[in-house]
Amino acid sequence: MSGIEQSTTVVVRPAAVRIAARVSVGLPGRGTTNSRALETEPIIAAVALSALRMVAIDSNGNLIYADSSNLAQMFSVVGLVRSAVEAGAAVPVLVEGLFSDAAWNWIPGLPIFLGINGTLTQTPPTSGFLLMVGMVISPTQIFIQQQEPTQLWNS
Repeated sequence: MSGIEQSTTVVVRPAAVRIAARVSVGLPGRGTTNSRALETEPIIAAVALSALRMVAIDSNGNLIYADSSNLAQMFSVVGLVRSAVEAGAAVPVLVEGLFSDAAWNWIPGLPIFLGINGTLTQTPPTSGFLLMVGMVISPTQIFIQQQEPTQLWNS
């Protein structure tokens, strides 16, 4: 990545995460495709993390998979991990911006929600909490922009 960096601290309950605004260049087939994306400064992964999964901050300030069935994570979801990492590695997290992956086949115009174990889904969960994490722009491109979570009362 190259470009202008600007940092600010954003409070993500319960931990503070530093966000860096960057001018970024997308990678062929996988990557941000807009000129500006918000991502965190690198955060340590508590467990091995797969690419293209949503993550949350655990009680130690490390990354774990976000899970819509876990009410304790309702306010600690950070964003999308763009690449796989091993436990103990530091990785930036995409908080907002366009992202594409050639293997995706989303339905354009519909929202994307947090699922179980960090998965992205276009089917809203029926228990736990509802968290819209973005919108589908094209079958292979999404815009990540997390909304406020809502507890599902049948939980």
